[in-house]
Amino acid sequence: MDIEPNTRLQEPVMLAERVRSALRNGDIAEARNLLLSSREDPALWAEELCHYQIELEKQNRRLLDAKEESKQAPVEAKSAPASSEARLRAILGSAPIGIAVMDAARRFIEVNPALCALTGYSADQLIGQSSRKLYPDEASFARVGRDKLARFAQGATYEIELRMLRSDGHPLNVAMSAAPLEENDAGQLSTVIIQDLTSSREIESELRLRVAALDAAANAIIVTEADGSIQWANAAFFEMSGYAAHETFGRRPGELLRSGQQDPGEYERLWQTIASGRVWKGQLINRRKDGSLYHEFQTITPIPDRDGKISHYIAVKQDVSERVQNEQELAAYREHLEELVAERTADLQQARLNAERLSRVKSEFLSNMSHEIRTPMNAVIGLAQVGARANRDRKCGENFRRILESGELLVAIIDDILDFSKIEAGKLQLESRPVSLQRLIDRAVDLTVERARSKGIRFSIRKDDRLPAACLGDETRLLQILINLLSNAIKFTDQGSVVLEAGVVEARLMFRVIDTGIGMTQEQMGRLFSPFEQAETSIPRRFGGTGLGLVICRRLVEAMGGEIRVDSRSGFGSVFEVRLPLRPTELALKEGAEVAATGPRLSNVRILAAEDNEINRLVLQEMLADEGVRLSCVENGLEAVQEVARSGADAWDVVLMDIMMPVMDGYAAARRLREMAPELPIIGITAHALADERDNCLAAGMVEHVAKPLNLELLISAIERHCRRSGGG
Repeated sequence: MDIEPNTRLQEPVMLAERVRSALRNGDIAEARNLLLSSREDPALWAEELCHYQIELEKQNRRLLDAKEESKQAPVEAKSAPASSEARLRAILGSAPIGIAVMDAARRFIEVNPALCALTGYSADQLIGQSSRKLYPDEASFARVGRDKLARFAQGATYEIELRMLRSDGHPLNVAMSAAPLEENDAGQLSTVIIQDLTSSREIESELRLRVAALDAAANAIIVTEADGSIQWANAAFFEMSGYAAHETFGRRPGELLRSGQQDPGEYERLWQTIASGRVWKGQLINRRKDGSLYHEFQTITPIPDRDGKISHYIAVKQDVSERVQNEQELAAYREHLEELVAERTADLQQARLNAERLSRVKSEFLSNMSHEIRTPMNAVIGLAQVGARANRDRKCGENFRRILESGELLVAIIDDILDFSKIEAGKLQLESRPVSLQRLIDRAVDLTVERARSKGIRFSIRKDDRLPAACLGDETRLLQILINLLSNAIKFTDQGSVVLEAGVVEARLMFRVIDTGIGMTQEQMGRLFSPFEQAETSIPRRFGGTGLGLVICRRLVEAMGGEIRVDSRSGFGSVFEVRLPLRPTELALKEGAEVAATGPRLSNVRILAAEDNEINRLVLQEMLADEGVRLSCVENGLEAVQEVARSGADAWDVVLMDIMMPVMDGYAAARRLREMAPELPIIGITAHALADERDNCLAAGMVEHVAKPLNLELLISAIERHCRRSGGG
C-alpha cells in the first residue's frame, strides 16, 4: 500500500471514545460539541468522518426502527384494549424521538418525554394546547394543517421538514411525520413524530465542510478499506497521481503507483507495521499515470472499528521530489566540493612540499655559498691577521690591516645575507645570558672607531649614570645591532660627528646613535626597513652594502621585545634609537674586565687539527705559532681517528675538527672519537655559519663550534674553555 505519513494523524484515544459514546447514546449535540472542540487537523477530521458515517448510519437505523414502532403503537392499542394504554405509554416513554397524539383541532392529546425535551415544554404545558405554539407564524401553521389533511384524504402519511420554535424562542429544524391514528379517520386523531434535525444537520454541514477542507488540502489524502482498496481520495491525490476518480476508487494504490524502483522489502515492512495497528512513516518512489517518477513521503494511520479491528487506513502523501532533487544536487555539489577541496589540499600540500624543498635548497645554497666563500676568506683574513701582528710597526703592517678590514667587510655582508635568511625562515634563536654593557659598548666602539678616525669624524660616547653594569640578553646580537647602526652612521657621514648614547628611558634599555650625515626624506624613511632598500638608488654605488642591515636590526630588536625609531632630515643627519626590555643582572667575577695577554696563552697545549685545505692548515699554524701550542695537523676525519687510536687519547688536550672533508667528514669523525675517548674535547671549525651547523656539531659530540674565517681571539677563548690542560704548561 503506497500511502504516506504525517505526524499529525494521531487522534487522542479519549476524544474518540467520548465522541463514540455520545453517538451510541443518541446525544448528537454532545458529539457535535466534541467535534468542534477538536484540533484543526485534516487527518483527524478524516478519521472522525469515517467514525461518524458508520455511527450516523446506525443511529438513523435505530431512529427509523423507533419511528416504525411508534406508528404501530396505536394499532396495537386498539387491538388490545386491556393493555393498550400501558403499551402506548411504554413505547412513547422509551422512544428516542418526539411522539405526540393530536386531535382534529391539532391539540396535543398525548406527548412523550423526548418531545418535551425537544421543545422545552413540559407535558402539562403541551397536553390540551394547540401545536400553534411550536410554529414561528400563523401562515406556516395553517399551511401544514392544510397539507396534512390533503395527504390524509389521499390515505397517505404526511411528511415535511420545517422550522419550529422551542419554548425559549430558539429555532428548531425538525422532520415531522403524521398519520391518522385509525384507518379511514382522516381528521380525528393522528400520530405525529417530530425528529430534531438541528444537530444532525449541523454535524452534516460540519462534516461536509471538513470533507471540503480535506479535498482542498495541499497534501494528497486517501482512505482505503482494510484490504487496501481506495474508498476516498482528495483532489490533491488525483493531481499528484494523474488518475481520475473513476480510475481510482476500488483499486489498490500499489496497482496504480508502484514504480518497480522501490525495495520490495520496504512494502513488506509497511504492511507489517500498519497491520499491527502502528503508524508507518516512510518515503517511496512512485510512478504517475503518465509514467513519470516522483518521490513521496507518507504517513499511514490504521483506523479501528468499535471492536478494535482495523477497518480503514488513512494516508497523507506529500510530493517531496523537489526536495529529493535538491538534496541530490546538494550531495553532488558537496561531493564536487570535496573533490575540489581534496584537489586544492593536494595542491597546497604539493606547494608546501615545494616550498620546503625550495627552503632546503635555499638553505643548502646559502650554506654552500658561505662555505665556499668563507674557506678562502679564512686564508685571506687569517694571513692578514698574522701579517698585521708580525708587522705591527711597519708600513706593510698597515697594508695587512687594510686587507683584514676588507675581508671582514665581505664576511659581514655574508653574515647579513645568512641572518636575513634565518629571520625569514623563522629560525632565529636568541640567547639570554649576562651581558656586560660596558664591555658591549667598548667592543662596538673598538670595531668601528678606526673608520670614523680615518674619515676625520669626531666619535664620542655618552653614558647615563643609571645604566646597570649588566643585563640579560644575547651579546652577539646586541653587538651586531650597535655595530650596524654605528657603521651606517659613519658610512653616511662625510664630516661632523657620530655620537653613541647609552642609558635607561622609561625603565627600558636605550641605545641612541646620532650623526650629522646626509640624512633622509620622509619618503626615504618609509622604505628604510624594506629588504634590499637604501635611501636612494645611487647609494649602493657610493657607499656599498646589501640594504639588509637595518632590516636585520629591526627584526632582531622586535624579536627581543623592543622597538627601533628613526628621525631624520635630508642634509641634517639622522638619529636612530633602540629601546629594549631592561633585565638587570649580576656579572660573574671573571667577566668584569679583560686581562691583557702578556705572553703565550696556550703554552704546551697539545692540539690535533683535522683540516683538508692546505692553506687553512698553514693559516692555523701561523695563527697559533706565537701562543705556545704543540700543533699536529691531519687532512681528514679518518686520519684524526687513526692518530688518536695510534697515540692514545691522553696524547691530546683538544681536537680542532673541520666539518667538510673527504674520506670521513667531521661529524662522523667526532662520533667515532666520542666512542673511543669520551673525555677528549672536540671543537668544530666550519665555514658553515648557519645555526643548524652549531646544533649538528653538538649532536655529533663536539663541545663547541667556531665559524670561519677564524678570529684568533675567539679561537683561543674556545680552546681555553675546553682543553684538558691549562695554558702555560
